[in-house]
Amino acid sequence: MSTIIVTGADLAPQALDLLARHDIVYAGKTPTEEDLVALCRAHDPVAIIVRYGKVGAAVMDEHVRLGEDARLEADRLRIAFEAALSELEQRRAVQLDVQAE
Repeated sequence: MSTIIVTGADLAPQALDLLARHDIVYAGKTPTEEDLVALCRAHDPVAIIVRYGKVGAAVMDEHVRLGEDARLEADRLRIAFEAALSELEQRRAVQLDVQAE
């Protein structure tokens, strides 16, 4: 199974559902660049979801696997996340309309 690193302590259940075929490794809310480099070395992730902080040059230099396959997977995940977010926004709008009546 492929691994995705998340710079944060958690993800929403809907996001975890979308990522069910991946192992998720949480870096914590304030990972240092050294922490991220170590996690990349240990887990060889296909993607990094940046919720807090940033991914610096040292991480990108270390994480050479973010090549074409990873870019394609990242695009697929981005599209899935956007679709899920749109669905959630639509459900929320319907919920608000029902409450307003």
